[in-house]
Amino acid sequence: MAHFRVKITKNIEKIYPIEDGMTIGREAKNQIQLLNTSVSRVHCKLLKKNNSFKIQDLGSSNGIRVNNIHVQEQLLAPGDVVQVGTMVLVFENDIFQEKLEFLDISQNPLTEEDLERLCRQERIAIQFNTSHKYVEEAVEIGERFLQSTTFDEMGQMALVMAFREAIGNAERHGHKYEYDKIIKVVYENKPNYFSLCVEDEGDGFDFHETLRKSREGDAVTAARERYQAGGMGGLGIRVMLKCVDKVIYYNKGSRLILVKYKPKEDKNEE
Repeated sequence: MAHFRVKITKNIEKIYPIEDGMTIGREAKNQIQLLNTSVSRVHCKLLKKNNSFKIQDLGSSNGIRVNNIHVQEQLLAPGDVVQVGTMVLVFENDIFQEKLEFLDISQNPLTEEDLERLCRQERIAIQFNTSHKYVEEAVEIGERFLQSTTFDEMGQMALVMAFREAIGNAERHGHKYEYDKIIKVVYENKPNYFSLCVEDEGDGFDFHETLRKSREGDAVTAARERYQAGGMGGLGIRVMLKCVDKVIYYNKGSRLILVKYKPKEDKNEE
């Protein structure tokens, strides 16, 4: 499924999956609501055409631009930058729709040789039943994968902490320890960044509201409420924001992407 990636703050982005007929605008009735005065109440519409989408202006005050060119309507391609008023949206394809082959580590335990082979690749995609044992194994795979980068010890420790928080949240809060539910994890070792994508089968959560509450209270109270409520806690979000450069979450919150940029001297850039 295609989606729009929208920058919310300096290090938080939100992803909206796209469907035929969706509208974008300032009012709450839009499927993609952009709270910005440069955006009209109902600004534009998305229409499916073959295997892609067309964006169409609906008579907005400030119009739409695609790759910095003003358009009335435009067929979108992956990577296109769409400007709605002053808000910037990036049109992308979902990596989970790229026919990824997920290795099920709960059914097929990895050998040392398997792990060495995987860590030589650009991407590792695994899945597993909801169990703390497999959560820890998934974190260890990410930790091992990091050894092929030049993040220093502190950088690697921060990333591993973020991995454990993100994957552990899928176990605790997304699935509430239900063993039969599947957690999917994708690590990517790109030339200029390292990322983790975690997807669970839970109902998601209100990312902004959770983060707002954690900022208003103290850390101990936030941590206590986090476990009592059974939902993803703002304290965990704050930990991840301190450990990585960017947090990207999907509209319903059941998928999270963490991104940390590499030092410029990283060997993968050569």
